[in-house]
Amino acid sequence: LTAGGILFGRAKIPDSLLDGDYTESDADELQELQSAVYSGLFMACLHILLGTTTSTPDDVDGRPIHYKQGDANFYHTTAFIFARLASTLPMRAIEIVAFGIPLYWMLGLDPTAKSFFLYLSIMLTYTFALKVLYGIIAQILPNKQNVLSFGTFLVLLFSLFSGFIVYPSVIPDYYIWLYYSNPVAWAFQALLLTEFTSEKYPE
Repeated sequence: LTAGGILFGRAKIPDSLLDGDYTESDADELQELQSAVYSGLFMACLHILLGTTTSTPDDVDGRPIHYKQGDANFYHTTAFIFARLASTLPMRAIEIVAFGIPLYWMLGLDPTAKSFFLYLSIMLTYTFALKVLYGIIAQILPNKQNVLSFGTFLVLLFSLFSGFIVYPSVIPDYYIWLYYSNPVAWAFQALLLTEFTSEKYPE
């Protein structure tokens, strides 16, 4: 992601636009800025998705312990689920801080505290939602191979229908539900709205 931040972080708002003297020659610079922000934020969402996918098969190893202790009435299933989610929260937060903060500043996103903490909140909520979704998959499917195969298939669907590779306006009506039920699409659109509705960009 550091390389991605360097690659996409070169674009900036044209000075003439900030001065209120916008010309047609600034269109290429604005397009470059938009492409950099879109690409960098999508790469961040994809990074979290891939990390969650590769770590999910390990959750299968915890099922026998849960079944054994659950059958012995040591604790309720609900307690097990919330405890697993709570225990992964610090690790997920460290992951977001480790790559999310450098990427944010290397992309040159809105430097205000409101936008920055909103960005971190969206990323943390997004990674938490993916953990819940893939945790359900790990509990339903029979073995690690099935979990990883189905998880990889979801990566394809989530990436394709995230609004970055295929724009929502060209998605057929009978596939549009894949876009609206896609956690990557929701996180990606939320990050874009946070950036492009900020005070950094003149109206």
